[in-house]
Order: sequence, then structure tokens, then C-alpha cells
Amino acid sequence: MYVIGEGEMRNYSVSKSPITLDGYSTKITKLVISEGITSIGDSAFQDCICIVNINIPQSVTSIGSCAFRDCILLKNITMSENIKYIGGAAFTNTVHYNDTDNWYRNMYYIDNVLVLAKSTISGNHTLKSGTKTIVERAFYNCSELTGITIPNTVVAINSSAFYGCTKLASITFEANSRCKEIGDSAFSETKIKTISIPKTVAHIGSYVFISCSDLESINVEQGNTNYTSINGVLFNYDATVLLKCPVSYNQTQYVVPSTVTKIEDSAFSGVSLTSITITANVSEIGRYAFSGCSNLTIAIFENPVGWTMYWGEKTVEMTEDRMKNAAYYLTHNGMSYTQYTWIRQ
Repeated sequence: MYVIGEGEMRNYSVSKSPITLDGYSTKITKLVISEGITSIGDSAFQDCICIVNINIPQSVTSIGSCAFRDCILLKNITMSENIKYIGGAAFTNTVHYNDTDNWYRNMYYIDNVLVLAKSTISGNHTLKSGTKTIVERAFYNCSELTGITIPNTVVAINSSAFYGCTKLASITFEANSRCKEIGDSAFSETKIKTISIPKTVAHIGSYVFISCSDLESINVEQGNTNYTSINGVLFNYDATVLLKCPVSYNQTQYVVPSTVTKIEDSAFSGVSLTSITITANVSEIGRYAFSGCSNLTIAIFENPVGWTMYWGEKTVEMTEDRMKNAAYYLTHNGMSYTQYTWIRQ
């Protein structure tokens, strides 16, 4: 069977897959997926019991849930190094999945791609030497994992890779890391206290450190040309965008650096600040920037004129009287004010 074209395949349920409906699931012995296909749909080849070998082309970034489930003879898989997402049970009940040689310390690998870890994984672990990619949700809710060392061969940590690892206190990148990408929510709801971002990282997604209640500092390795840190707070390279202040930051009063023009969404969410000074160059404050900052009672704007709050089509003009109570508008959940973006014109 040849799958030819470009872009995404459809998602199916196994009972409605055309391969199953047309009676081919027990007849296909060779499957060829062409370069240009970007995703393999849910249950696309489930129950194709005679397929032995699969080559996933480099164009594929996503494999849906149960895509190759119950392909009971599937033994050899060549995996795209550009893969970001592999859905649940995508390779369950295949020879490859059941082969202990493809498992390393309770972690399932296809080539140098870490697909998933068993939920029972516990303690401290170092990923297998040569690992290049950690797919989305690979360690999702591995609640007994306490420490992870990431080899310098890893180039991508995809979205929610360690989300919900509620005892994960240590994430260590080996020296000379080649990591380029850390996906959305990759370390959310972990117990890390500090982290050092390698100099090679070119992209950090949204909400990477949300609900990291013990996080005290985010540091960036010297030489990174995309990000920087100032006293444990994360910024873009030229410090014009304040990206994230750790939840357990060691100061209760904070003055935004004068270089900053934008405070990113959720930047100070949950931080125990009592006072914030918004310096004169800031012209945008993102949604939820100060959500959960229940102790924040003082918000000083060095440039208090011209601010408007936006939430969809709703607007609130921040008059002189309202600006005197700016801390309330930045932090108040009851009126959904934390959902507004602030813009100074």
C-alpha cells in the first residue's frame, strides 16, 4: 500500500477506517508512506496484522492515537527525527512495542526518539545515550519521577513532555547540550527549584513553568542568542520582553527593567509579590500576567497615561482614578480582570 500526497492524513476510528471496511487490513504486507505526508491519523493502520516494516518519513511530525495498534507483526520501525507527537497506544501490541530491547529503564524508544515512559517510573533517571527527541507527553503524569538528566544529544523536548510530574525536582542538561526547542507546558506542574536553559535553545513555548510552585530561578547559559536571565527572571535576548518570573521568587518587591516594553502572558502568575513597578517603556501587559498574585497591593506605573484593558470586544479605559487602584485590576479574578490585556497607546 502506498500513501502518497502532502499534508495531514484523516483521523479514523478502527471500525470506520477504509482499510478495514474494504477488507485490506489482513492483506497489506508492505506499507510505503511518501515524503510530504505530515501526520498519520488516528487508527489509520490499526489491525494491519501483516505489516512487518515501517519507514516514517522525515516530513511526519505527528502520529495519531492507535495508528498502528494491533499490527501484531510490526517489528522494524524507522522513525522521523522531526516527530513531535505520538498518540496513545499508537504502537501497542506490536512486536516492536513488546520487545524489551526497545525499552530502556521503563522508557519506550523508537530509534533515538523517546516515545513514552511507564507511569510507574520512579526516582532519578538519565535518558538513553543518543536520545534526540522527547515526544509530547512522554512523561505525562509520571508522579513518582524525581530527577531527570537530559543527554547533550537531545534537540527537542516537546509540549507537556514532563507535565504533571509532581515530584520532579531536578532537570539537568548535560554539558554541551544541543537542545533547540522546549515546547509548551513542557515542565508545568513539577517541583523543580531551578533550571539552566542551554545556550542552544532557540524556542521556549508558552506556559513551560506554569504551576511550578517551588521554582526559584530560571537561568540561561551564557552565549544564548535568543534568551537571557536577569536575577533568575527569564527574558528574550535583548530583555525587551519579560517572559517569566519564577513563582517562588526571593523578592516581594519587583521593578521591571527599563529595557522592557512587554510583559508576557502569565509572566508573574502566582508570584508572592507585594509591590510591582511598571517602568516607563512598558506598553503591553499580557493576559493573566498577575493572576494569583493575591498579595500584590501596590502597582506603580511610571507612565500611567493612555492605558486601556482589552478582552475580546470588551474594553476598560484606565482613567486616572482607576490607575490609582491598578493593583486591583491586575489581580482581580472575580470580575475576570486578569483575563484582560493592557495596552498603552
